[in-house]
Amino acid sequence: MDLLLTITNEHVPQVAISDNNNKPWIDKEVIQMMHKKDRMRKIAKRTGDHTDIENFEEIRRNAGKLIEVKYKDYLNELKSNLTEHPKRFWTFIKAKTRAYSTPQFLKYGNVFATDGKDKANLLNSFFHSVFNSGVSPESSDEYRSEENCEIVDNSLSQIVLNESEVLDCLLNLDQTKTGGPDDISARLLKTVANEITPSLTRLFNLSLRLGEVPSIWKQANVTPVPKVGDVHCVENYRPISLLCIVSKVLEKCIYNRCYDSISGIAHHL
Repeated sequence: MDLLLTITNEHVPQVAISDNNNKPWIDKEVIQMMHKKDRMRKIAKRTGDHTDIENFEEIRRNAGKLIEVKYKDYLNELKSNLTEHPKRFWTFIKAKTRAYSTPQFLKYGNVFATDGKDKANLLNSFFHSVFNSGVSPESSDEYRSEENCEIVDNSLSQIVLNESEVLDCLLNLDQTKTGGPDDISARLLKTVANEITPSLTRLFNLSLRLGEVPSIWKQANVTPVPKVGDVHCVENYRPISLLCIVSKVLEKCIYNRCYDSISGIAHHL
């Protein structure tokens, strides 16, 4: 994967993309109108001519009306496509409300933090304090006894993945998903899916056979998301963990393989 990142950094062109201050309704037509307005403003300022000033004011009014129309059209498009593209709607809402941005200070008990690093440490301390490693052995004993288990015909032997199912998972990746700590994007994996499938299949099968995963797959980029309540209190945040997408591909492959065996007995659980 390091080689893949190196090749990407060396050979994939990188360009700076303007987001128009999160205003996707500002399209090419609006930009051209704004440039025309700026040119007319400079002319009117230079000449001071009454006609030039009137022309500038007219273009300014037209530009404002055009932006208003484009904005309303964009809202109508979001509304009509809400079911098919909910992410676009929520991206717009978050941009308008500045959602998920941390406040100027955070507090945890009697400790306050204003610096970015200190705020991150406060959130980390809270998330660590409420972390639950899972069900304790004592509380899960009842599920291990044979009398509580129903014998079924379904059986699942050791999982050995093949290249076709790995390739299928790669090609069906959502390119809009944010990557994890390895900095490998879903778009990159999908683009080179055919080339990396043989190697990934061998890696996945080795991981399944040994019962181990690469250490970076155990890491995550954690994003604090506010819940209801005071946004200055770390207790009112929940963590969202962004894992390496490659590990999610393995997870999806295992899910697909296990589904047929488990779905038949799921209603007994």
